[in-house]
Amino acid sequence: AALVLKAAAALMTASGSIADDEKRITMAVLPAPRPGLRGVGDRLLDCASRVLLSGHLALENFRRTGR
Repeated sequence: AALVLKAAAALMTASGSIADDEKRITMAVLPAPRPGLRGVGDRLLDCASRVLLSGHLALENFRRTGR
């Protein structure tokens, strides 16, 4: 549950702006993962967030350009 809340907080702090007909997303800077076993969840969440964001951006690009 804590990881879901952390991911939701990261997504809520993302701000989108439209400039020159190009969508840009800026993300808030998150703290570095904790070292050792304590940071495993942080690193997994970071990896999942990056994969999902890149997939989302690719899908939006496909929908916008058709390729």
